[in-house]
Amino acid sequence: MNRIQELREENKISQADLAKYLGVTRQSISLYERGDREPKLETWQKLSDYFGVPVDYIQGRSNDKIGWSLWEEATGYNRATIEFEINELKNANRLNRDDDIQMQIGKAVQFLDNRGKTDYNAVEEARRGISQLMNHIHDDFYIDPNKLDPSTFVGNTRFRNGKTEYDGSLYYEDMDKQVHDAISDILEQARVKLGDYMNEHKFDTRYNHRINTSKVELSEQSIDDTKKR
Repeated sequence: MNRIQELREENKISQADLAKYLGVTRQSISLYERGDREPKLETWQKLSDYFGVPVDYIQGRSNDKIGWSLWEEATGYNRATIEFEINELKNANRLNRDDDIQMQIGKAVQFLDNRGKTDYNAVEEARRGISQLMNHIHDDFYIDPNKLDPSTFVGNTRFRNGKTEYDGSLYYEDMDKQVHDAISDILEQARVKLGDYMNEHKFDTRYNHRINTSKVELSEQSIDDTKKR
């Protein structure tokens, strides 16, 4: 037996309101709840989104209301690892204890995948930003579009010629190549220094995969060490 009625009553939702959300009649909701009519696949998904639980749970095929097995299968992290990371994020005030559990899990997976807003990623973002800034200065301030060879374009993408791109021949006549080179040298030095800092600094080692983004579990020692803080 499915759990549509159970979830609806648990969330204090009327059949009429649920029917309006799903775009069906109230009678259809009654038939779904009694098991006299099978909802379409997209209707099951809408119910899952509405109640924030897996389809299998609504259908009565699983007792896993959170969907841990689905998260484990999709991410490669076991429940203990994800719950541990959720707790770490709460301790760092990155999550509120009353946040939706699905949002908490998603945030934890983001950090486990090394996609969170960490010190390491802040430095990496700065390095990428410098590279983007260098290209922006070069292309938008110095390059004269009238000097570009049309054959170097494929659609809106321009392929750079290594010999002429930075020799000044494509620059506006009133722009100074030495100034461009000075800007580039200063920015490149900063980018290199940030790279050196990334290699030398001892970042948070809570994750064994902090630098290697392959999905591996937290070590027992890492969990034990963190618990002792």
